[in-house]
This record gives sequence, C-alpha cells and structure tokens, in this order.
Amino acid sequence: MDTYFLEPVGPGPIRLAVESSRHGKHLTHLEMGMYSQDTRVAVARFIHADAVAGPLDVVPEAPAVEKDFEDAPEMPFIEGLMPEFLANMQIRLGEGDVPMTGSSRAVAGGFVRNRGPARGVAALLTHADAWPPPQLALVTKPTAASSVRWHIAFHADVDSVDGQQWSWLRTQADWRSGPLSTVTGTLVRDGVPVAYTEQTIVMYA
Repeated sequence: MDTYFLEPVGPGPIRLAVESSRHGKHLTHLEMGMYSQDTRVAVARFIHADAVAGPLDVVPEAPAVEKDFEDAPEMPFIEGLMPEFLANMQIRLGEGDVPMTGSSRAVAGGFVRNRGPARGVAALLTHADAWPPPQLALVTKPTAASSVRWHIAFHADVDSVDGQQWSWLRTQADWRSGPLSTVTGTLVRDGVPVAYTEQTIVMYA
C-alpha cells in the first residue's frame, strides 16, 4: 500500500472511493481516493497478491529488541496532544527516546496492541501508525510533524491476526534533509517480521 497525503486529515468521517482497478492473473491493482467531506485529502494505491509460498521466499530476521516488555514503560494518553485514536491503543515504549527530549537518536517503537476488538490488516495498520515520528526525539520543544507518504508492505498472511495481542515495531529516520525525513520500520508478530514500512515525513521545526 502506498498512500500520499495531499493535506492533513482531521477527525471525523472519511469516505473511501475506488477510482480505478485492474485484476490480473497474479496481482490486483487498486487506486482509492480518501475524502473528508467533499475534499480529496489522500490517494492510495494497493497491490494485492495471493499468499502463496515460492522457491525464493526469505523472511528477514527481526531487529534486536532494545528493551524487554517488562522494562518498557507504558505511555499515557494525553488528550489534546496526541491523536484521538491513540486512546484506543496500549503502547509500551521500548525503542528510542521520548519525543522532544533532545536525543541524539531518531528512533521510536516498542510494543503496541488494540484495547478493543480489532483484527487483520486494519488492526496492524493501527499498530504501525501508533508511534510518533522518530525524529521528534531530536528536538527540545513542541514541533509539528506530518506524514506526506506512507508505504507499508505485508509479507505474511495477516488477515486473521488478533489486534489485542501485542505487536512490536521499530522505526528510525535513516535519511534527513531539511524538513523531510525518510523513516523505515519493521513490524513484528511473535518474533517474526510481518510488514515493512517507509514514510516520508515533513517536520516544521
């Protein structure tokens, strides 16, 4: 999935519309528009393939965990400062440093799960989206940051996963140039990577 955000998406109802599709023997291509009221706020492109094994399959090793689950502090939900959907998530900070602490590392992540029922790809998308941009740890004062592109690839059959079970994610801002950063990450379930993420994030420092 590749999503390009044309402008910030505020709270409220969102309408998704399939604007083009192509179904081949092995792949399905979809392009969807995301609308807030009558304004197109994002466009997303999906490529779907059947989850079949192949002779060249390989699964990368999961990155080493920086903090074990028991040592990772739970992050409180701060109303008015955090996105509202995070009230529905339980997050334990296990990678990197807290935002706005002047860290020397642009790393974020840890353990995350849904507080209520959630399943499949929809649940794991919220797990991957629950973390602040890792470069916010570099600054020492409140700073706005926003994703302008988000790519996520699921390389496992995750249709039946339980979102109330813990996932683990590590993200880092590998490339930073002016206001733009490229942030990559790995989403892990039961010790096995199931998704790769890449975001382009603009930070208004």
